[in-house]
Amino acid sequence: MNGKQGGDAAKLAAALVTLSESDAPPVRFAAGADAVAAFESKADALRAQADAHLDLSSSLAIDLIEAVSLRQIRQLTIEARWPSDGVRASGAAAAGGALTRTLVR
Repeated sequence: MNGKQGGDAAKLAAALVTLSESDAPPVRFAAGADAVAAFESKADALRAQADAHLDLSSSLAIDLIEAVSLRQIRQLTIEARWPSDGVRASGAAAAGGALTRTLVR
């Protein structure tokens, strides 16, 4: 800093104290109107990039014979890795519900 910033340093200090005392402080804080403008510009650019290929990005889901939600796949994977019954799923069981299971020793 060169001491020639456009904002009021005392107001910035008070704002930072307020944020530090918050139950949910922000990950990022735009300190000043110029910073808010930069945040908004970056957010607009990111939205445009996401929108440009939305159909392609959204088409990458796994196609299964039986529709299994991503949540179910994650749950089955967790159960396959850390079974509560001492049996570990193998092969496709971890990826969506096949019947094979093997004993963990």
